[in-house]
Amino acid sequence: MSAKNNNRNAKDWVTIAANFGVVIGLVLLTWELHQANKLAETAAYIERLDQMQQTAVTFGESEYLPDIYLKLGGVEQSYTPDGANELDSLSAIERSRLYEWERGVMLRMSGHYYQYIQGYLDEATGQEILQDAKTRYERWKELGIEVEGLEFNAALE
Repeated sequence: MSAKNNNRNAKDWVTIAANFGVVIGLVLLTWELHQANKLAETAAYIERLDQMQQTAVTFGESEYLPDIYLKLGGVEQSYTPDGANELDSLSAIERSRLYEWERGVMLRMSGHYYQYIQGYLDEATGQEILQDAKTRYERWKELGIEVEGLEFNAALE
C-alpha cells in the first residue's frame, strides 16, 4: 500500500509541475504576443512618419507642385468649390500632375487609416488622418479620384 501511495503522490507532483509549466508557458506566450503587438505598432508609426517625411521632401524638391498649390491658394488652403481654389485655373498638365499627387496622398492616407482601424495607430493619429483627408475630399471628388478602402471611404462620406 505504501508503494501505491508513493506512486500516487509522485503522479500528483508530476501533474502539479505540468500544470505549473502550462501556466508559465501561457504567461510567456501572452508576453510575447504583447511584445509583437508593440513592435507592429512601432513599425506602423515609423513607417507613417517615413512616408510623411518622404512626401514632404518630394513636394519640396518638386519643380511644379509648389506653383500648382500657389495657384490654388497655398498648401494650407482648404478646398472650397466656389472660392480661390478653382481647378479651372490650372493647365491640363498641371491638373494631371495635381491628380497624380493627390491620388498618391489619398492612397497614403487610406493606408494609414487602415493601420488605425487595425489598432496600430493611436486614436489621435487616426482622427488627424481623417481630418486631413476630409479637407481634401471635395478636391479629390472634383479631380475624379476614387477613394480606396471601404472603411476610409465610409468615414469620409
